[in-house]
Amino acid sequence: HLQHKHGDVRIGLASNPNLKRLPHDIGQLHNLVELDLYKCDKLDSLPFSLGRVLPGCSVWSTPSKTMKMVKDLEEEFRLPRQRFVRGLIKFEIFKRRAKMRVVEEMYRPGGRGYFRAMEDFE
Repeated sequence: HLQHKHGDVRIGLASNPNLKRLPHDIGQLHNLVELDLYKCDKLDSLPFSLGRVLPGCSVWSTPSKTMKMVKDLEEEFRLPRQRFVRGLIKFEIFKRRAKMRVVEEMYRPGGRGYFRAMEDFE
């Protein structure tokens, strides 16, 4: 069953022994806060799109296989974000170093910036 409460969505699929997979569109429910898969023993995979909502969603399940699928899906979504953030940090470091090289080149003795700065101090 499906419950809405103050914009939050809770989906209860407990004790559904014939459930083998969830619809791909379940990842579109950005306000999903609870997914009850208790006693859904035949569930063999989770849609990749569910990884978008898992960080803010509680999943209830009995078989350890289902919880392993949840953890694996969370890991698949976490790693690319970590790589992206690391890339941004490395780029920022590279950009700052490049900027410092340009500034040093401009203000070295004999450079354009050197003569302009010298005019300000005379």
